[in-house]
Amino acid sequence: YAHVVTLTYEMISAIETTGSAIATFSFYPEIGIGFFTFHEAKPISGADAKAATFIAKCSFAT
Repeated sequence: YAHVVTLTYEMISAIETTGSAIATFSFYPEIGIGFFTFHEAKPISGADAKAATFIAKCSFAT
């Protein structure tokens, strides 16, 4: 489950953690853009790390 950390008219941000990973979600309703970022590190199983960021056009219901 993601936890909302910022909720304003300009921006909605949330964070979700699972084991060795964190995901952040940032939405900008006024300009219709969303950022989705995922980081994962597994230092115990060989220290491989992964990161990905996606940007998307979004529309929001009123």
